[in-house]
Amino acid sequence: MNALNCFRFLSVPGFVWLAAAAEPAAPPTFHLPADPACSIVDSVQNSLRFTLGWTVERDDRRHLVSISSFVNPQGEVMGWHDFGNLEGPGWAANAVGGAWEIWGWGRFHGRASWQADALAILDHVLDGGFLDEDTGFIRGYRETTSGE
Repeated sequence: MNALNCFRFLSVPGFVWLAAAAEPAAPPTFHLPADPACSIVDSVQNSLRFTLGWTVERDDRRHLVSISSFVNPQGEVMGWHDFGNLEGPGWAANAVGGAWEIWGWGRFHGRASWQADALAILDHVLDGGFLDEDTGFIRGYRETTSGE
């Protein structure tokens, strides 16, 4: 089964219009109609299963570390992409936000393992050398091929 079977793309025309501000938003160029057999909750759960099952691995401290910032639908690293060989909290603290979502969904569904995984992601951000203790700044990424 393809890990992306139940994903849906959402268009938000008002956002495009706000970003452009001069012209109304064009209709989406790609549209996938709603699938009654696959709810938005199903899609979120599939996203979480894909993330936790295909895109992270344990390091020697048992923290969860992303294998890449860019993977294909099979969870394979896309090293050709500028972000393919990078991992870390991300320039917008994506790992922290993702951990928050995983933790919340784990709580909602009573899945303590998801909550523990979310904390293991945060442990990596906090203990993985991404925070400058003098300034408080976060280094967004580490190169997976060199560790730098």
